[in-house]
Amino acid sequence: MQTNSIGTKERAALKCPVCKSPELRATDLEAGLTFFNCPECRGNWLRGAQYWKWLQQHGPNLPQRSDQDSGLSLVEPDIHIDCPECRFRMVKYLVGHGFSFTIDHCEGCKGVLA
Repeated sequence: MQTNSIGTKERAALKCPVCKSPELRATDLEAGLTFFNCPECRGNWLRGAQYWKWLQQHGPNLPQRSDQDSGLSLVEPDIHIDCPECRFRMVKYLVGHGFSFTIDHCEGCKGVLA
């Protein structure tokens, strides 16, 4: 957090970890769950703490997947990406479940870039 000129604390703007320059734009998915979108590469950042809090509140009401896929598979990244919040090096995973895209996960703050 940063302190502004009138002495109140405000969050520093998040920069895209892929493009490095554009500020991520906040969009509310629903009450209590916000993601941040990059206008350049169209990547989406989801804060880990906010997601896990939302999941605790809504998890029992979410539909279950019937497949027994073991989950995420580690992928060797072409380019290393640092977390836009805590600057930890993120780990790239293949989503699986029939999807061919990857996500980057931060072990520091538990955020996800998709």
